[in-house]
Amino acid sequence: MTFISVCFAAMQNALVNVLVNDCIDFVMLKDGISANGVISSIKGFAQKCGNTVVTSGILAALGAAGYVAGAVGQQNEATMFTLNFLKFGAPCITGIVLILCVVFNPFQKYYGQIEEMKKNLKSIDEIEEEEKEEEKEKKGEDLL
Repeated sequence: MTFISVCFAAMQNALVNVLVNDCIDFVMLKDGISANGVISSIKGFAQKCGNTVVTSGILAALGAAGYVAGAVGQQNEATMFTLNFLKFGAPCITGIVLILCVVFNPFQKYYGQIEEMKKNLKSIDEIEEEEKEEEKEKKGEDLL
């Protein structure tokens, strides 16, 4: 059971990053701008808010179940169920929700267009090379 919950919990950050990268690509496709920093900072802020809510939620759930600190081996049945659910059940449920988000990703219908856009993008080196050539041409015109 621990292995299954760890598998679901461990993949969650990777799946979130897949969805974030899809958002970045979609903004680039539709608006023609690179919003990596903005989207990543929003994701970071949302994770911090989520971590706060999760931590508070765990403490509230344990408090509601009657958890007694230091009562090793003497917790009531409701507390033990809550502890087991928070350790095994919750990661599996959130992992399944994330898998469904990736499987039914609304950006999937744009993947072909996004790939085409990426093929047409020039690398930074290509842009710098073109700028150098333009400067050389301008210098040559100025000499005439």
